[in-house]
Amino acid sequence: MRLHPPAPGLCSRTAPVSQDRGGVRLHFPSDSLNEHMGMLLFARPTGRRSIAVQSCFASDPIAGRAPSWARAWATSPPEMGTNEGAPMDPRTDRNYLRKGKCPSRAALVRRLLSYAILHSFASAIGLRVGPQQEASEALPIMCGIAGMFRYGSDRPIETTVLREMASRLRHRGPDDAGTLVSGRMAFVHTRLSIIDLSPLGHQPFSDETGRYTLVYNGEIYNYLELRAWLEGRGHSFRSRTDTEVVLRGYVEMGSAIVERLLGMFAFALWDARAETMFLARDRIGEKPLLYTDVGGSFTFASEMHALLADPGVPRSIDEVALVAFLGTGKCVPYPRTPYASVKKLPPAHAMTVTRHGVVLRRYWAPDFSKKTDLREEAAVEALDDVLGKTVSSMMMSDVPIGLLLSGGVDSSSIAFKMRSCTENMRTFACGGSPGDEEFLRARAVAKRLGTRHAEHIFALRPETMLNVLEHFGEPIAEPSVIYRMQMCEFLRSQGVTVILGGDGGDEVFGGYSYYSLLRRYPGIKGALARLFGKRSPLRLLPGIKEHLQPRVSLHGNPVPVAIADEQVNKMRGNLARLGCTHAAAAAAIEEMRSTLTGWLAAARVSDLVDGALFGDLMVSLHHNHVMIPDAVGMSQSLEFRSPFLDARVVEFAASLPSTFKVSRDPLHNKTIVKRLLERHLPRDQVYAHKIGYGNNIRILERNPDYWSSIYAGVLENGALTRAGFAEQDALRRLGDTRSAASLGEQIARLSVMMLGLWLDRLQGADRFTQSLDDSFRARTHVH
Repeated sequence: MRLHPPAPGLCSRTAPVSQDRGGVRLHFPSDSLNEHMGMLLFARPTGRRSIAVQSCFASDPIAGRAPSWARAWATSPPEMGTNEGAPMDPRTDRNYLRKGKCPSRAALVRRLLSYAILHSFASAIGLRVGPQQEASEALPIMCGIAGMFRYGSDRPIETTVLREMASRLRHRGPDDAGTLVSGRMAFVHTRLSIIDLSPLGHQPFSDETGRYTLVYNGEIYNYLELRAWLEGRGHSFRSRTDTEVVLRGYVEMGSAIVERLLGMFAFALWDARAETMFLARDRIGEKPLLYTDVGGSFTFASEMHALLADPGVPRSIDEVALVAFLGTGKCVPYPRTPYASVKKLPPAHAMTVTRHGVVLRRYWAPDFSKKTDLREEAAVEALDDVLGKTVSSMMMSDVPIGLLLSGGVDSSSIAFKMRSCTENMRTFACGGSPGDEEFLRARAVAKRLGTRHAEHIFALRPETMLNVLEHFGEPIAEPSVIYRMQMCEFLRSQGVTVILGGDGGDEVFGGYSYYSLLRRYPGIKGALARLFGKRSPLRLLPGIKEHLQPRVSLHGNPVPVAIADEQVNKMRGNLARLGCTHAAAAAAIEEMRSTLTGWLAAARVSDLVDGALFGDLMVSLHHNHVMIPDAVGMSQSLEFRSPFLDARVVEFAASLPSTFKVSRDPLHNKTIVKRLLERHLPRDQVYAHKIGYGNNIRILERNPDYWSSIYAGVLENGALTRAGFAEQDALRRLGDTRSAASLGEQIARLSVMMLGLWLDRLQGADRFTQSLDDSFRARTHVH
């Protein structure tokens, strides 16, 4: 959900109070009179049973203008620790009181009494007193959704199950909950309001006929344009929410509406007349949606924990999924989950559920075959425009909003675009010690932009391991998730609700150093690949298979095949390291191959570099920039927004030649983004070696005794070896800490530990819980 732009001269702090056609002055108390000194409000009619109310601190009600300090202060009052140049604080500047530009404390008290009297009067005649509907209904909210459809089952829908689903989604939406039961279907919705949204934004949301009902999680960035188009088609709206735009768009276009939506979303829509349920997930998959279809009963939810509240969902383990987890070394790839009956709706997919069953379709893929003919300098200008519009569309919020800032290319590019949208900007960095280079870079950018900057110094807190399993509902072995969980706790302690980040920038514009290897000598590598290929007798010569083919094989096949082969070879290597001989290995590998080739073929990728980037974006590294931000953010009721994952940016990048993105020199990767950033930062910072947000925290190298104790517990448990997922001797060799381990070996250890912990919790043993002692405390340092 998002904020509808306020009318000219109307600040975002508004409230309906009366239907009076004249101006009314009243005092709208803030949370703390002593802290905020209250706000003098000016009311004007809106033509509805409410009137808009504006702050004298935010604008002049006569001229519709606002001093710069007032605009910034109205958005977020100044705090201790602000940088120099922060707006003047009218609460403590006596000159403003003497000059009559701010009401006196006595006047504020009188207006408080007036407000109380008016509140009582308005309530008595049935008027709502609170945040103004027109502006506030469309503000962002974070949600959890769930539901069921007994399309072929006579099993009744139990309200106790629905209540439990809502309870388990409460962290995604603690402020409100709604349920709807209609015959064989039911919807559940929880929401976290960014401010006190009006009842018109309550979900499940139905149209006036009652035929269509929607539960929705996310934010549509082009909802105003779609709303105007739908109004032109004769649709009338009773709210200003993007929720209603989605619903009325479906009424107008049917399932094709999903192709018009720009944003991050997951939703389910019920057509009572047709007895059809339609579900969809956004293009990159920023919002999660899981489902199960068993015995004619279809159930869905935002999270695994909520889905398993339904006792009818089988709990049998998916062994293919767990082998795939060990094969990737990071996550369970979609569409699988650790439970055989539960699936993840893939990104850019929609599904229709009728009495005849479930139909799944892909509705989007970028077209890499349509390349721009722009020269590089013109392409930089085009990127400037696309990124600016994308960031601007994500900044419309009436709540504290911040940026995860590493001082690197992606977050810095977003920072400069954010700065053009707000005078009150907050940035946050994460590191292992105050002298970390990431802190130094982030401080330099924050100082240049004049942001209020805060830093979080990470400390390994063992209980975070269990929190990870709790919120993901499945094993995950990405080291960054551990510090991200703690970072989200810190962000919430700082009062931030919405956070922007650079997730996806490396995959969309080519930031990783191994992409550069694909740029080097492609002609020679292609010739060698054909000469020593799979069908050539020369492949049998000594050393060819071990040393030459891994370096050139990517250049000898069509792009979808080459990229898929590369990934499945990595999976085979990871499984071989563990001594995995499980029968499900072949299925896990072939499913990964099918997923990758399917995406690359749909996107019409013919360039090897483009194929590597898009394969990482949608499959190989998908968990890192989609699954992790949502799960860790929602664990603390935070909403993450990622401009580089927006479809407008992804499609623009797809139109560029790969030479505009990846260079032979890794320091010049993300070529076009760095060219843009040169306008704002010194070259030595733009072309500094890559760190990545939080990657300066060597989590797997900290407290080796702690990791060793967990690993030893997994070995002692023996669950992995009994199931055939690993061989005991191989696990012992992997756990030998006497010699330095490569990054791949460290991640393999982490995957073994996380799977062992997950299986232990699944079996109800929780034998490791007591050993995960919370003996470390995070420290923070705020500038």
